[in-house]
Amino acid sequence: MLTILIGKEGNQPFQIKARGVSRRHAQIIIDDSGNWILEDLGSSNGTYIRKEKDGTLLRVGRMNITPMTFICLGPDNSQGCSFYAKQVLQQNYNRFDEEYSYLLKKTNEYDAKQEKVDKKIKMFRWMTPAVNALVVGVTFPLQSLPAFSGANSMNLLNLMRGGSVVASLIPLLYDGGGSRRKIEKERDRFMHCPNPLCDHKLRPADVKNYKCPKCRLPN
Repeated sequence: MLTILIGKEGNQPFQIKARGVSRRHAQIIIDDSGNWILEDLGSSNGTYIRKEKDGTLLRVGRMNITPMTFICLGPDNSQGCSFYAKQVLQQNYNRFDEEYSYLLKKTNEYDAKQEKVDKKIKMFRWMTPAVNALVVGVTFPLQSLPAFSGANSMNLLNLMRGGSVVASLIPLLYDGGGSRRKIEKERDRFMHCPNPLCDHKLRPADVKNYKCPKCRLPN
Protein backbone atom coordinates (compact mmCIF):
# COMPACT_ATOMS: atom_id res chain seq x y z
CA MET A 1 0.00 0.00 0.00
CA LEU A 2 1.20 3.49 -0.87
CA THR A 3 0.00 6.73 0.77
CA ILE A 4 0.77 10.15 -0.73
CA LEU A 5 0.17 13.14 1.53
CA ILE A 6 -0.97 16.19 -0.43
CA GLY A 7 -0.60 19.79 0.74
CA LYS A 8 1.97 22.44 1.59
CA GLU A 9 3.75 19.86 3.75
CA GLY A 10 2.85 16.94 1.53
CA ASN A 11 5.16 14.50 -0.20
CA GLN A 12 3.61 14.96 -3.65
CA PRO A 13 6.31 15.49 -6.32
CA PHE A 14 5.28 19.10 -7.05
CA GLN A 15 5.42 21.96 -4.57
CA ILE A 16 2.18 23.62 -3.47
CA LYS A 17 2.29 27.22 -2.20
CA ALA A 18 -1.32 28.33 -2.85
CA ARG A 19 -2.90 30.17 0.07
CA GLY A 20 -6.10 28.12 -0.02
CA VAL A 21 -4.31 24.79 0.42
CA SER A 22 -3.81 23.39 3.91
CA ARG A 23 -0.48 22.02 5.11
CA ARG A 24 -1.96 18.51 5.24
CA HIS A 25 -4.88 18.95 2.86
CA ALA A 26 -5.66 15.46 1.53
CA GLN A 27 -4.14 12.09 0.77
CA ILE A 28 -4.27 9.50 -1.97
CA ILE A 29 -4.04 5.86 -1.01
CA ILE A 30 -3.13 3.19 -3.57
CA ASP A 31 -3.90 -0.16 -1.98
CA ASP A 32 -2.35 -3.53 -2.71
CA SER A 33 -5.12 -4.29 -5.25
CA GLY A 34 -4.33 -1.15 -7.24
CA ASN A 35 -7.40 0.81 -6.09
CA TRP A 36 -7.00 4.58 -5.77
CA ILE A 37 -8.70 6.32 -2.83
CA LEU A 38 -8.86 10.08 -2.29
CA GLU A 39 -9.45 11.35 1.25
CA ASP A 40 -9.80 14.89 2.54
CA LEU A 41 -7.92 15.43 5.82
CA GLY A 42 -10.19 18.06 7.32
CA SER A 43 -8.88 20.85 5.08
CA SER A 44 -10.19 24.41 5.45
CA ASN A 45 -11.32 24.80 1.82
CA GLY A 46 -12.25 21.24 0.94
CA THR A 47 -11.16 18.70 -1.64
CA TYR A 48 -13.06 18.43 -4.93
CA ILE A 49 -13.10 16.26 -8.01
CA ARG A 50 -14.29 17.26 -11.48
CA LYS A 51 -17.34 15.35 -12.68
CA GLU A 52 -17.03 13.77 -16.11
CA LYS A 53 -20.63 14.55 -17.08
CA ASP A 54 -20.45 18.35 -17.13
CA GLY A 55 -17.17 19.40 -15.52
CA THR A 56 -18.71 20.71 -12.29
CA LEU A 57 -16.82 20.18 -9.04
CA LEU A 58 -17.98 17.73 -6.39
CA ARG A 59 -16.72 18.06 -2.82
CA VAL A 60 -15.56 14.74 -1.40
CA GLY A 61 -14.65 13.31 1.96
CA ARG A 62 -13.38 9.90 0.93
CA MET A 63 -14.03 8.13 -2.35
CA ASN A 64 -12.54 5.82 -4.96
CA ILE A 65 -10.98 7.59 -7.91
CA THR A 66 -8.99 6.73 -11.04
CA PRO A 67 -5.49 7.89 -12.02
CA MET A 68 -7.09 10.35 -14.46
CA THR A 69 -9.44 11.91 -11.88
CA PHE A 70 -9.00 15.68 -11.84
CA ILE A 71 -8.59 16.91 -8.26
CA CYS A 72 -8.97 20.46 -6.93
CA LEU A 73 -7.68 21.48 -3.53
CA GLY A 74 -10.20 24.21 -2.83
CA PRO A 75 -13.26 25.09 -4.97
CA ASP A 76 -11.21 26.77 -7.74
CA ASN A 77 -7.66 27.56 -8.82
CA SER A 78 -7.59 31.19 -7.70
CA GLN A 79 -6.16 30.24 -4.28
CA GLY A 80 -6.02 26.48 -4.62
CA CYS A 81 -4.27 23.87 -6.73
CA SER A 82 -5.51 21.32 -9.26
CA PHE A 83 -3.96 18.24 -10.86
CA TYR A 84 -4.69 14.78 -12.23
CA ALA A 85 -4.40 12.04 -9.61
CA LYS A 86 -1.72 10.18 -11.58
CA GLN A 87 0.58 13.19 -11.21
CA VAL A 88 1.25 12.40 -7.55
CA LEU A 89 3.46 9.58 -8.91
CA GLN A 90 4.86 11.53 -11.85
CA GLN A 91 8.44 12.76 -11.72
CA ASN A 92 8.88 14.28 -15.19
CA TYR A 93 6.82 17.43 -15.76
CA ASN A 94 8.04 18.05 -19.27
CA ARG A 95 5.45 15.74 -20.86
CA PHE A 96 1.67 15.54 -20.47
CA ASP A 97 0.77 13.24 -23.35
CA GLU A 98 -1.98 11.29 -21.57
CA GLU A 99 -3.52 14.44 -20.12
CA TYR A 100 -3.58 16.24 -23.47
CA SER A 101 -5.00 13.15 -25.19
CA TYR A 102 -7.82 13.21 -22.64
CA LEU A 103 -8.41 16.94 -23.16
CA LEU A 104 -8.40 16.49 -26.93
CA LYS A 105 -11.05 13.78 -26.59
CA LYS A 106 -13.23 16.14 -24.50
CA THR A 107 -12.66 18.97 -26.99
CA ASN A 108 -13.78 16.77 -29.88
CA GLU A 109 -16.85 15.68 -27.91
CA TYR A 110 -17.89 19.30 -27.35
CA ASP A 111 -17.12 20.19 -30.97
CA ALA A 112 -19.53 17.42 -32.02
CA LYS A 113 -22.20 18.72 -29.62
CA GLN A 114 -21.79 22.23 -30.98
CA GLU A 115 -22.00 21.02 -34.57
CA LYS A 116 -25.24 19.20 -33.76
CA VAL A 117 -26.73 22.40 -32.28
CA ASP A 118 -25.62 24.42 -35.31
CA LYS A 119 -27.36 21.95 -37.64
CA LYS A 120 -30.59 22.30 -35.63
CA ILE A 121 -30.37 26.09 -35.73
CA LYS A 122 -29.91 25.99 -39.50
CA MET A 123 -32.77 23.52 -39.95
CA PHE A 124 -35.21 25.57 -37.86
CA ARG A 125 -34.16 28.76 -39.62
CA TRP A 126 -35.43 27.37 -42.93
CA MET A 127 -38.45 25.55 -41.50
CA THR A 128 -40.86 28.53 -41.40
CA PRO A 129 -40.37 29.74 -45.00
CA ALA A 130 -40.44 26.15 -46.25
CA VAL A 131 -43.74 25.38 -44.51
CA ASN A 132 -45.26 28.69 -45.62
CA ALA A 133 -44.27 27.95 -49.21
CA LEU A 134 -45.85 24.50 -48.88
CA VAL A 135 -49.08 26.05 -47.57
CA VAL A 136 -49.27 28.43 -50.51
CA GLY A 137 -48.31 25.76 -53.03
CA VAL A 138 -50.93 23.28 -51.81
CA THR A 139 -53.80 25.54 -50.76
CA PHE A 140 -54.39 27.49 -53.95
CA PRO A 141 -54.61 24.50 -56.34
CA LEU A 142 -56.94 22.63 -53.96
CA GLN A 143 -59.22 25.64 -53.53
CA SER A 144 -59.97 25.58 -57.24
CA LEU A 145 -61.35 22.02 -57.04
CA PRO A 146 -65.16 21.63 -56.61
CA ALA A 147 -64.68 19.18 -53.73
CA PHE A 148 -62.93 21.87 -51.68
CA SER A 149 -65.47 24.64 -51.98
CA GLY A 150 -67.29 26.33 -49.11
CA ALA A 151 -66.80 24.76 -45.66
CA ASN A 152 -64.26 22.22 -46.91
CA SER A 153 -62.10 24.99 -48.32
CA MET A 154 -62.28 26.92 -45.04
CA ASN A 155 -61.31 23.83 -43.00
CA LEU A 156 -58.36 23.20 -45.31
CA LEU A 157 -57.21 26.79 -44.98
CA ASN A 158 -57.45 26.67 -41.18
CA LEU A 159 -55.49 23.41 -41.10
CA MET A 160 -52.74 24.79 -43.29
CA ARG A 161 -52.56 28.03 -41.33
CA GLY A 162 -52.30 26.04 -38.11
CA GLY A 163 -49.35 24.14 -39.51
CA SER A 164 -47.72 27.39 -40.55
CA VAL A 165 -48.13 28.85 -37.05
CA VAL A 166 -46.63 25.73 -35.44
CA ALA A 167 -43.67 25.88 -37.83
CA SER A 168 -43.17 29.55 -36.93
CA LEU A 169 -43.14 28.79 -33.20
CA ILE A 170 -40.60 25.94 -33.28
CA PRO A 171 -37.54 28.19 -33.88
CA LEU A 172 -38.70 30.40 -31.00
CA LEU A 173 -39.07 27.44 -28.64
CA TYR A 174 -35.63 26.02 -29.49
CA ASP A 175 -32.99 28.13 -27.73
CA GLY A 176 -29.99 27.42 -29.95
CA GLY A 177 -27.98 30.28 -28.51
CA GLY A 178 -28.60 29.01 -24.98
CA SER A 179 -27.49 25.52 -25.99
CA ARG A 180 -24.28 26.89 -27.48
CA ARG A 181 -23.51 28.89 -24.33
CA LYS A 182 -24.09 25.82 -22.16
CA ILE A 183 -21.72 23.76 -24.30
CA GLU A 184 -19.01 26.44 -24.11
CA LYS A 185 -19.44 26.78 -20.35
CA GLU A 186 -19.08 23.03 -19.83
CA ARG A 187 -16.11 22.80 -22.18
CA ASP A 188 -14.36 25.64 -20.31
CA ARG A 189 -14.48 23.64 -17.07
CA PHE A 190 -12.21 21.00 -18.60
CA MET A 191 -9.67 23.39 -20.11
CA HIS A 192 -7.15 23.58 -17.27
CA CYS A 193 -3.48 23.31 -18.17
CA PRO A 194 -2.42 19.79 -17.10
CA ASN A 195 0.71 21.18 -15.44
CA PRO A 196 -0.10 21.30 -11.67
CA LEU A 197 2.22 24.30 -11.33
CA CYS A 198 0.28 26.32 -13.93
CA ASP A 199 -3.20 27.86 -13.49
CA HIS A 200 -3.77 28.81 -17.15
CA LYS A 201 -7.06 28.09 -18.93
CA LEU A 202 -6.41 26.52 -22.32
CA ARG A 203 -8.19 27.24 -25.58
CA PRO A 204 -9.28 24.39 -27.86
CA ALA A 205 -6.43 25.39 -30.20
CA ASP A 206 -3.91 24.99 -27.33
CA VAL A 207 -5.24 21.51 -26.63
CA LYS A 208 -4.94 20.52 -30.29
CA ASN A 209 -1.34 21.81 -30.26
CA TYR A 210 -0.55 19.87 -27.05
CA LYS A 211 1.05 22.97 -25.49
CA CYS A 212 0.19 25.60 -22.91
CA PRO A 213 1.05 29.16 -24.07
CA LYS A 214 1.77 30.24 -20.47
CA CYS A 215 4.08 27.58 -19.00
CA ARG A 216 5.27 26.50 -22.47
CA LEU A 217 5.06 22.84 -21.49
CA PRO A 218 5.59 20.31 -22.82
CA ASN A 219 8.94 21.45 -24.21
